Amino acid sequence: MYRIYGADLKKLTSLGIGGRIETLTVAEKPEEAEPADTVVGRGTNVLASDAGLKTALMPAVRGIKLTGDGLYAGSGEPIASVAAFAAGLGLTGLEWASGIPGSVGGAVKGNAGAFGVSTGESIVYCQVNDGRLKRLEPSQCGFGERSSAIAGVVTGACFRVKTGDREGIYATVGKYSAFRRATQPRGMTAGSTFKAADRPAGWYLDRAGLKGAKVGGASVSELHANFIINDGTASSDDAVSLIRLMKARVYDAFGVELEEEIVYIGEF
Repeated sequence: MYRIYGADLKKLTSLGIGGRIETLTVAEKPEEAEPADTVVGRGTNVLASDAGLKTALMPAVRGIKLTGDGLYAGSGEPIASVAAFAAGLGLTGLEWASGIPGSVGGAVKGNAGAFGVSTGESIVYCQVNDGRLKRLEPSQCGFGERSSAIAGVVTGACFRVKTGDREGIYATVGKYSAFRRATQPRGMTAGSTFKAADRPAGWYLDRAGLKGAKVGGASVSELHANFIINDGTASSDDAVSLIRLMKARVYDAFGVELEEEIVYIGEF
């Protein structure tokens, strides 16, 4: 375990927005990842306040190994690396995660998913530190639409895999990767801004005419209306104002109240 003083949230989040963390504690062992008010992983689905934070915890438990239960990975491992590890061993079950940019801990906590599969459906169990280390079965995690009811800090997870055809696995990964490149924007973005409602949020946002909408340095992607792009100058206020605009336009047009998938960090 070690501490970083004055860590820059702009560099710790994929959206590139946020102030500084006065003290960031980096936990490299499960027992060190004690519960904290704010947990920062790879920062791929968060909007951090420009006001910054006094303290935060970064679970950085690393390692991937094949066990009798499945493929176990520490919370600090990129979930895409776990998928690549599985593919290299000819193990199927994680192809859907090959392009997800977040960490294992964040994927479990937020029940990340793609191509009709979610993390909660893919794990055998997860390990959590809520003051003591414990193993949680999926039925104990309260998984929902891009959410969970997990209390404490996720320190690792065991994924369900089985032997498959290596060429078929790589073909599926390639197909998914091509789809992502064609449909999702590059640049500074936090991924999907809103959860799916009765249909994908992007469907509503697109039909509400929000592609290209802009507040300051934050804009709605022209490629996918559920993605916000930071041109490098956006403030947290810009992003929040744009999110409010997106929600209001969809509600006015369809009577649907979108719920954020993006997680807010700090005071707004």
